[in-house]
Amino acid sequence: MNCRFCKNYDPKGRQGGYCNLLSVSVQGKWAACSCFLDKFPKDSLSEKEKVTASLILV
Repeated sequence: MNCRFCKNYDPKGRQGGYCNLLSVSVQGKWAACSCFLDKFPKDSLSEKEKVTASLILV
């Protein structure tokens, strides 16, 4: 996953943004850190999406 998919990401401009959790400027295309939080709760995901999300976050 990329930073832009994290709920802590606040887009600023075309490519950049701000991480509200770490209080730093980030690029949306960067790989998300270990603090990554989904925009959607896992219980709202289908079983296939849960497997895909867990593989990405490992």
